[in-house]
Amino acid sequence: MELVNYFNTVYEKNFWKSSETKSGSGSERNHATIKNLTNIVIELIKKYLNTNETLILVDCPCGDFNWIDLLLSKILLETNIKKIKYYAYDIVTQIENDFNNKLIKNNNIEYNFSILDITQQIPIKADIILCKELFIHLSFNDIKKSINNFINSNSLFLICNDFENIENKELIYNNSSYGACREICLTLKPFNLNNFIICYNDYKIWKINNLQLYYDIIDMTSISLG
Repeated sequence: MELVNYFNTVYEKNFWKSSETKSGSGSERNHATIKNLTNIVIELIKKYLNTNETLILVDCPCGDFNWIDLLLSKILLETNIKKIKYYAYDIVTQIENDFNNKLIKNNNIEYNFSILDITQQIPIKADIILCKELFIHLSFNDIKKSINNFINSNSLFLICNDFENIENKELIYNNSSYGACREICLTLKPFNLNNFIICYNDYKIWKINNLQLYYDIIDMTSISLG
């Protein structure tokens, strides 16, 4: 099953059953995971990027932009960042309409959107890559492909959901698994990404140039967008 068809079907039919956003409850503005992500981004910027005036931020997958203004406005308010170049990527083609209709205009934010399959394509080089609630929906092999494409972007930092005290379980795409998810821990097998630099609740941050993957990926073709 092709991922583009899989996730477009999930989005179109609202398999995640949120009344606020088709991207699911984890993208609702008052959800705890949004607050956790906002806090860890601010911590990262203050610790490693606070001398920057411009921040290049990749959001992959971006979803329908239901909550992102909360993060972007807080970055401008609470750090030394004066301008944000925001690059949003998603595999769901319908999200392009949300990009044009939902984002709140701000002279200090440059908005960009592209359709992208992160398992096959490389995003632009960024200071920070946000990867919120993607891996919980992907197979092991597609997680590995995605991480490799983040690495190949030569970006600085990767922020992902990461859950502890679990056992990683495979996910198979089929007609009965639309919208399926499970928690993933990137520090455990088969990923073994133990060298994170910040941990905050259900998120971890890695320096991308420190990431090393100890597995082989077969038939991975990447197309650079940077």
